[in-house]
Amino acid sequence: YWQLARFDRPIGWLLLLWPTMWGLWAAAGGTPPAALVALFAVGALSARAMSCCVNDIADRDIDRQVGRTKERPLARGAVTVYEAALLATVFALGCFGVWLLLGWPARLLCLFGLFVALSYPLAKRWMQLPQLHLAAANSMGVLVAYAELRSDVPPAGWLLYGACFAWSFAFDTIYAMVDREDDRKAGVNSAAVWLGDQELKGISLAYILMLTLLVMYGAAAGAAATFYIVAVGGGAVVARWLLRMIRGREPERCFYSFRMNHWLGLVVLAGVAAGHAAW
Repeated sequence: YWQLARFDRPIGWLLLLWPTMWGLWAAAGGTPPAALVALFAVGALSARAMSCCVNDIADRDIDRQVGRTKERPLARGAVTVYEAALLATVFALGCFGVWLLLGWPARLLCLFGLFVALSYPLAKRWMQLPQLHLAAANSMGVLVAYAELRSDVPPAGWLLYGACFAWSFAFDTIYAMVDREDDRKAGVNSAAVWLGDQELKGISLAYILMLTLLVMYGAAAGAAATFYIVAVGGGAVVARWLLRMIRGREPERCFYSFRMNHWLGLVVLAGVAAGHAAW
């Protein structure tokens, strides 16, 4: 059950948590209430675990054909579909508890985000670029945070959402590079399969778009120089480091680069927090 919920691999939770924290710090002007930070962290953890259970139920037959995923609990028969569904329900109740504590603007966005997240397994079967679908779900925390603290999402919030969307597309395409050959054999769509030998250019452009949107966010929000130095400058350095890892396209290096993407999310959060402290 621990493995099914991916609690043994916290990277996925961190990649979902950082965008939420971006939104909280930005919308709160650098001082989000501690209780709200804790609430959103619990929500991110519950949503991630629930989505993993649902994803593994939908993909259990495909997972058996992919080297990296064939040892997942459902794929190897360590748990049943009924048990996985029951565990997903437990985490869904956790999400529901968090949902009840939010205002209606944030609740409505949460419902949309839930639909996008749970429909991701289907997206992999009919979308050529399912990473776009996942990026939309992974970035929802930014909008939910703004909606909860301000009851609406200003232009700066949408720019921050766009930056997260581009970043999510980049790191999930790197993740897809790990399984590209197995995905081709199993008939699973991914950006890595669709882009072919142009995937490095696509990922580089996504990182560039992320940094550009961060600059635009800073301008819209009236950011101080510290934001540009830490979030944009530091983010560019980390992004370059992540890209250097995948130049050889070795699956192990690609997987390591995917995992290290959480440092990019943390750097941007630090930039938002530092920028607001100086605003």
